Amino acid sequence: MTTVRTKLRVSREGTISGQADRSVPAGEHEAILFVEDQKHQRIGTDFPVDDCGPWPPAFSLSRKDIYADDGR
Repeated sequence: MTTVRTKLRVSREGTISGQADRSVPAGEHEAILFVEDQKHQRIGTDFPVDDCGPWPPAFSLSRKDIYADDGR
């Protein structure tokens, strides 16, 4: 099985058009189509990002450094 990720266009009549990767052999294929909800699409590139710089060299997120001996 090969995984191909591409964008497709669906017309009002329900026909699908698009372009497959050149690695997909010509012919008839069976495919499963997943349609993402419009409200859950990726955030655009204009999303604000705060850069706090690199972590301090001695900063640790090790479990033993975060939790006490009793695990809390």
